[in-house]
Amino acid sequence: MSFIEVPVPKSALAVLGLRPLGGVLALVAVLALSGCLEDDSYEEDGTAVDIVNEPEEGSGEDEGSEVVEGPDEDGNIIIDPGSLACNIFDPDAPPEDPEAGDRQQGVVGELFFRQPDIHPVFPSTRDYIEQGTHVSGLKLFFNRLHVPTRPFDRGFVTQGGQAIQTPQGDTLYEWFALSFKGRIRLGSEDQPGLYQMALLSDDGSILRMDRGDGEMDVLIDNDGDHPTRMACAQEALELGVGEAIPFELDWHQGPRYHIALMVLWRPWPESPAAVNDTECGRQGNDRYFNSRNDPPTPQPAYLSLLDRGWRPLEASNYLLPKADKGSEAPGSGSELDPDDPENPCNAPAPLISQFSMRDLTRESVVITWHTDRPATSQIKIREVATGEDRYSDVNPLYQTRHAVEMDGLKPNTLYTVTAISTSTSGLTSSTNGLSFRTRR
Repeated sequence: MSFIEVPVPKSALAVLGLRPLGGVLALVAVLALSGCLEDDSYEEDGTAVDIVNEPEEGSGEDEGSEVVEGPDEDGNIIIDPGSLACNIFDPDAPPEDPEAGDRQQGVVGELFFRQPDIHPVFPSTRDYIEQGTHVSGLKLFFNRLHVPTRPFDRGFVTQGGQAIQTPQGDTLYEWFALSFKGRIRLGSEDQPGLYQMALLSDDGSILRMDRGDGEMDVLIDNDGDHPTRMACAQEALELGVGEAIPFELDWHQGPRYHIALMVLWRPWPESPAAVNDTECGRQGNDRYFNSRNDPPTPQPAYLSLLDRGWRPLEASNYLLPKADKGSEAPGSGSELDPDDPENPCNAPAPLISQFSMRDLTRESVVITWHTDRPATSQIKIREVATGEDRYSDVNPLYQTRHAVEMDGLKPNTLYTVTAISTSTSGLTSSTNGLSFRTRR
């Protein structure tokens, strides 16, 4: 299993402060826990993970707690939440089913932008990427490239709740470019054969694909500043069962406010004349979607594309790029390889193990646990006699070794503690309560 490792805190992002993630889901997992008998002794009781909802804002107490460093052990994988962003243009999209065994699904992107005080107006997508400012230390993951024409002013918000800002302190939502990489494959319902590709984009976009020789050749050039415009490939792309063809797609957004980016395909037309679809080269912000509706609604021109066999690529048609293995040509090997990177935005809920306690005193305790994948750290402590709950602050770093200290406890008092961890995809697991009594 592969994870993306990010050094902490070497992020070159200009960002707002961290805030806890909201709207997380809870899943159930099974593990062995320890239940206290008296003082700080405890025994194995084989209980199971329970579901714990995220506390509402202002519930419980968080004063008197601090996050301490986890055990200094080899294998502790850490991901800075400020280095990761998921489905920026569709932030409410749920993760793809992690149990489908397709955790390599998705597209990865890098962000570039123009600084008006030092850069000229860039006329093309490549200018942004070759001459613009690269937001280093940030990886963006997308389930698919599917952005119907709509306004965009939210900007780029990381999994840590950080909004990417310009050096002037403005939210970045114009004069930027994204460079995507991934692989295209057939879905379970798609037939092998020849396909025609097309791009709908506002502003410019360029699609390059590996035809099998390890070189990225331009298949569609839809570059320039323009409203939503359709550009169609004039060469067929052949796809077979089990194949995954590498691609690169560069796209930029010039001045505010509308954006659009959709990758379409259809079986290659039998008639040579039909290759030049009537919509190829047509443009207009309201031509394909009514961007004044939320979500945008299809217009007759887009519906006519569907009638002629065009379809947007689905999430199942995308895979992340293969791992770089040096001598292997890009695209070589099997469609799925266990050594290839996984999509952290599709990670399952973490499995919690080795849930325990240490450093018990009259007024404090340190709770430790491991997770099978990088996840956040938080604990809930309940005073048994009163039923009062306290939550520690969330440690937003995604890591596999966890240690959280809670102080301000009462001497010789019985408590239960629950560990809570959320994976990079926003899915949460938590434990049943571990009982302990503070020292006299």
